Amino acid sequence: MRLMAVFKYLRNTFFIVLFAWISFFPQPIQDRYGIFVRIFLGIFLLILLLERKYLKYLFSFQDWPLWLFVICLSPNIFIATDKNLDLNTYLYLTITLIFLFYIGKGMYYSYQDINTVNIVICICSGFVASLAVFELIFSFNPLYEHFIENPFYERYISGWVRPMSTLFNPAPLASYLLLSLPFSIYGLTRKNLTNKICGFIVFVISVPCLILTFCRSSYLGLIFMLSLFLLITKKYKNILVIYFILLFLFSLPYPFSRLSPKGICIDGTGIFSAYRMNRLKMVFGMLKSSPLFGVGLNHFRILFEKYYPVKSDLSFIVYEIKIPDNMYLSLLAETGIGGFLGFSIFMTSLFKRAFKQFKDSKNENIKLILFVPVFSLIGLLLSMGGYELFYWTSPYMFFCLLCGFISGITEKTHKEF
Repeated sequence: MRLMAVFKYLRNTFFIVLFAWISFFPQPIQDRYGIFVRIFLGIFLLILLLERKYLKYLFSFQDWPLWLFVICLSPNIFIATDKNLDLNTYLYLTITLIFLFYIGKGMYYSYQDINTVNIVICICSGFVASLAVFELIFSFNPLYEHFIENPFYERYISGWVRPMSTLFNPAPLASYLLLSLPFSIYGLTRKNLTNKICGFIVFVISVPCLILTFCRSSYLGLIFMLSLFLLITKKYKNILVIYFILLFLFSLPYPFSRLSPKGICIDGTGIFSAYRMNRLKMVFGMLKSSPLFGVGLNHFRILFEKYYPVKSDLSFIVYEIKIPDNMYLSLLAETGIGGFLGFSIFMTSLFKRAFKQFKDSKNENIKLILFVPVFSLIGLLLSMGGYELFYWTSPYMFFCLLCGFISGITEKTHKEF
């Protein structure tokens, strides 16, 4: 019993450290210490495997879609323009995914661990959202004023502030808050008063902060996620309240107009803008040159000038926006039909397993817990339509954990619940 208590303490401590790293350390720090993070993840996974019950449960044939996706990302290593860049990106993506998938799966093994995980995520996201509130009120972020150089800081801190908090840029912050929201909703559903208060506070400060990032893909993810949750829980009146608030936001001037149907679809970098259409043409050009395996991971920028359709505009395009601005287009261009298909199969398998578990289970507690990572992943898949999420470390690590959470709760018969 004492040994089990030691392992439980280690699991919980390592997870707190892991999610604090995901939440509180900006991208430049993540990049600088990436190798140490992978060592830490390896030790964390080893700790899980030292317990016999995890060793029997953790690795399963049902995880084949994960390994298919990993394999589908690899062929362009041999054909990419910059093979070292492709290989380094491949190792970053796959090692992070494999380690965090199995860590997430292990941490969603028992009811006690799941509660710990959900509470840690809720509390950490509350601190991140609180710094965003401070940023909005005072137009100041001490991290980027004094400690970490941030090329986006002056742009987003002046005028109408778009918060960045610890996530370095409004887009990954919006994704992070979106992914965390279901964990605060889980806190609201608990009988424990402390959990309810914590969940309520985090939810109330996170939603406005997410909206005020003015990141349209995460905003759409928020609307869809909340609407779907309220439909499933049959709270139809609350859906009307959400849409009333949306109509009010649409009527406000810029920057709120970014969130209107016109702002999302046409204005600036909207879905059907010239900016997006040019990048769509580039993706098809890259697919035409290498349809099965793509042009190479992290290669869109390298090949931007070759495939950009309006050559006369190239002198006005800065390095920062030499991207497809859409993770799905990035996967298509850089990994081809093979990589995109591998990702689609991986995601479909997780949702299929979740739906089957939800349909078959008679345990309402399991259903409620299952809602949390599933709705987070739904929100993330919409958020991915707005930027290259996999190339931002914190939201990508969160994504990998979520996939593991869903795998964990859908594979085992939870006798402990």
